[in-house]
Amino acid sequence: MDYIEIKLGKCVCYVTRQEMSRLLQSDIELFKTSLARGKAFTRTQEKKRQYEAKWSAYEGDKLKDI
Repeated sequence: MDYIEIKLGKCVCYVTRQEMSRLLQSDIELFKTSLARGKAFTRTQEKKRQYEAKWSAYEGDKLKDI
């Protein structure tokens, strides 16, 4: 069974995916907020990967020319 680890200050909680789903569904606004935050994190990580790939390739070419 998969558990989600949630760090809360001095303690750690472990919940199943089903339990987390029930918790989020009980508060629709929290669910909407967490979905939006997840999308934002995913977009940011993808943009960062694209940026690093673009510039690492560019720097590699420049280093070869020197």
